[in-house]
Amino acid sequence: MTDYNATYLGRVANAISQLGNALSGGNPDISVSARIGFMSLIMRSDSLFWIVCRVIVDFTFYPVDGKGHCKNAYLSDIDEDFKVGQGWVPGLVIMSILMILFCLVLSPITWFYYLIRILHA
Repeated sequence: MTDYNATYLGRVANAISQLGNALSGGNPDISVSARIGFMSLIMRSDSLFWIVCRVIVDFTFYPVDGKGHCKNAYLSDIDEDFKVGQGWVPGLVIMSILMILFCLVLSPITWFYYLIRILHA
């Protein structure tokens, strides 16, 4: 499991993720990835929304974290209060749009980094 708080960039990314979760009605101490992991894997929500979000985020962060980014994010925040059912619907829509846009930008970067690591191994 990657320790995002080990670097300045990691701390900033985690803070942005927690802000996004707070703006969408979630606990401000939980990242978007942890919330997605909790809703799609732990609550076993049948909602296509949470499943699609997990697939997109896990794909984006696979080159950095390996398999199961959202599950691992949930496990790192397991002691937090996830407040099931709490969420402002317009905020969830905005969160999902921003998450998709963020992942569209970040995915090529993480996968390029992964390719470079493989080629130099």
